[in-house]
Amino acid sequence: MKHNDDILNKKEQEILQFMENHKVVLDHLDKLKTEYEQRRVVLNPTVYVARTKDSINPDIEYFKAKTFFPYPNGVKKEVKIHLGRAENYGRNTRNPQAKKDAIKKMKETLTRRITEGSL
Repeated sequence: MKHNDDILNKKEQEILQFMENHKVVLDHLDKLKTEYEQRRVVLNPTVYVARTKDSINPDIEYFKAKTFFPYPNGVKKEVKIHLGRAENYGRNTRNPQAKKDAIKKMKETLTRRITEGSL
């Protein structure tokens, strides 16, 4: 088994050395890939609609939507928006209008937050 461990360790060292030798190129590739993914999310965000209760009046339910905005090195930031009262969408998180409204509002929010530098 020691022989297999030695081979594995050697391969790991080869990968790390390659990454170190090509750091500038790999970092640039990561930047380009991240910019592409960010633009794709702004143009067509994947949104998840959820129902939440009002903290003061638990009889009132709201819909919120969220998506994940990519950053370099695979990091993703959760972005949430408020959609309105759940009753406006029949309390159904799969309501097509809720999804449509969520996508529209999310695009607007992402664009605004990128422009103002908060995302």
